[in-house]
Amino acid sequence: MRRIDQSTRISVGIYGMIFLMMFVFNRMALFIFDDFLYLYSFADKTRIHSVAQIFPSMATHIQSMNGRTIAHFLVQLFLLLPMWVFDLVNAGMFVLMIWSCCAMAGIKMRRSNLLCTAVFCAFWVYTPVFGQVILWQDGASSYLWASSIGFALLYLTARECLFEPCVRTIPAKVGFLILSILAGGYLEATSAGVLCGMFLLTGMGIVLRKRSLGWHVPAGLAVAFLGFVSMFLSPGEMKHKPGMGFTRVTFTKTVIDVTQVLSKYAILVYLFVGMLVLALLGRANRRRILLAIALFASALAANYIHVFADHYPPRSSMGMVSLLICANAVILRSVMEETKYMASAVVAAVFAVVTFFPKFLIGFQDISLTYVQMRNNETAIAQALAEGHTTVAIPDVTFKSEYSIRFGVDYIKEDPAQWPNTDMAKYYGIDVIVGIPQTEQEEVGG
Repeated sequence: MRRIDQSTRISVGIYGMIFLMMFVFNRMALFIFDDFLYLYSFADKTRIHSVAQIFPSMATHIQSMNGRTIAHFLVQLFLLLPMWVFDLVNAGMFVLMIWSCCAMAGIKMRRSNLLCTAVFCAFWVYTPVFGQVILWQDGASSYLWASSIGFALLYLTARECLFEPCVRTIPAKVGFLILSILAGGYLEATSAGVLCGMFLLTGMGIVLRKRSLGWHVPAGLAVAFLGFVSMFLSPGEMKHKPGMGFTRVTFTKTVIDVTQVLSKYAILVYLFVGMLVLALLGRANRRRILLAIALFASALAANYIHVFADHYPPRSSMGMVSLLICANAVILRSVMEETKYMASAVVAAVFAVVTFFPKFLIGFQDISLTYVQMRNNETAIAQALAEGHTTVAIPDVTFKSEYSIRFGVDYIKEDPAQWPNTDMAKYYGIDVIVGIPQTEQEEVGG
């Protein structure tokens, strides 16, 4: 029987702790905002009770909303199941994103546990609107899962094009194609970044490999591109596009606006450039450097695709930020393991871990505070129903940081005839839900 070394046990322990922590935080994230919308069919506005109802719902959705059919199909599918099932899967998807990132960097290196911890800490610190894209059910199904699926595909593509291939059997190659379709047509920005990465890695593979690539690699790129085009050009998407008739002034302004979003994460850009210089000076593994450059270019693609969007909400930068973190992980690994500048890379990794702790305390407090308030409101609704009331007034949720699922999305409105009050009332089985604004709460409390 093969013995498991201490480093592997520590690695398993780290991933286990990350999974457990994220599962607990997911259990503390209740339904909010679009979660209530996706409980009902877009076709006939009735509550979805079966998988068969999701298909006509998505057929209407793609015409009126957007082309994220895969992501939103999964949203409605998991809303059919107990909440803990999604919480379990979502925690697993978060771990998959971390693992894929570390695997691309080189999971079997001597300091893999430090890198894994630093990657997790970087995601906790730099992920935009963390509560929206990691914990909120509708948001996580779109933004987190897009990165997890995309990273898994990029890891396999990197193996096939630059390193030791691992997709050898026909079933594995079919699985690669399915994963390519999912990643290409999942979420506009992240899919654009993944497509850019696949294209660059495939080109590198053609140039660097002595033998030809397997047929599944270019085929995967092709079907991923088709998935992206079908999503990007769907009727619902085209309704929200600003059009291609850019003037020089409007185009320049849009590029500047999109660049300003990238500048918010300048520390990740500067870190990458600095480590890239050290990797080149230290003559690190050429293929690992090329992989890091491909991932960095993918992050830029995920950012600048928003030049063609009508708006750029913070959660849409998730794909760009996650690819930036992954690019940094790969280049840090090269400097840490293959050059004489190891100390610089270790300091950068330790810095990520150190900056995590104050952010973690803020996030833990805000996630807990949001959960307690929302659970108290659910208790108030249940009590009103038990007492035979048809109307209930509940306070809005207060929050302090982006780690709360309430940050950036509506929870309740004062007018009971407005959404999401209407869908909330249907879900909880009461006629009317009235929201008490935060300002009124402060006046009552003060």
